[in-house]
Amino acid sequence: MDSYDFVKVKDALTENRLVLIDVRNPSEVSEHGKIPGSYNIPLIEVDEAFKLSSQEFEKKYGFHLPEKEANNIVTHCMKGGRAGKAQGVLTSLGYTSVHVYTGSFTDWKQNGGDVV
Repeated sequence: MDSYDFVKVKDALTENRLVLIDVRNPSEVSEHGKIPGSYNIPLIEVDEAFKLSSQEFEKKYGFHLPEKEANNIVTHCMKGGRAGKAQGVLTSLGYTSVHVYTGSFTDWKQNGGDVV
């Protein structure tokens, strides 16, 4: 699976071609902010979240449940470790093309990316 870097993530977000899943804990998101356009699903919830019905998923997380064949799912965390674990969970659930933002939130901030 391809990894994503800052430029690839930023461009894809700008063009609405990406589902960026932030697997950090809510306390980290509150403390440090988040990448605009990303969706927070803590790593501990990823397995159960992606087993929900489409309606339940959208109600809880605020966006459509991606199709298993989607090729625009990218995970990120603070530095990259949990993002890789989330990729593994999603792959085990049948998602065929999940990518990791290498460097994750730390890289985003170091490259001057906006934070909300």
